[in-house]
Amino acid sequence: MNYDEKLKCSEIYEIFSGIQTKPENWNETAVDHLAEIVSKAAHCTKGTRFTPKPVGSMPGWGWLVGYCYDVIKSESFRNKHKFYDICMKTSALGKRTEIELAFD
Repeated sequence: MNYDEKLKCSEIYEIFSGIQTKPENWNETAVDHLAEIVSKAAHCTKGTRFTPKPVGSMPGWGWLVGYCYDVIKSESFRNKHKFYDICMKTSALGKRTEIELAFD
């Protein structure tokens, strides 16, 4: 990895975790863990566009006007950036230690 690639990893990691790192700390193992964080956040962000179906039964009108309506009307649902932030921070939580242990 060249310095510019390592610098990009530092910037991405800071965006996702809020933690600043030195570009020279990054290696392929640490970047693989960072890629997992980004992948999980992307999956999470995509998933927030859909309301989960009820467990064990077909969705009905009660579910639609009760659960779905509340989710759609909620402030966090309408504020995409909040969801993106939640997805990013949550996806980074489990990998921070692995990344830091992988640093040179």
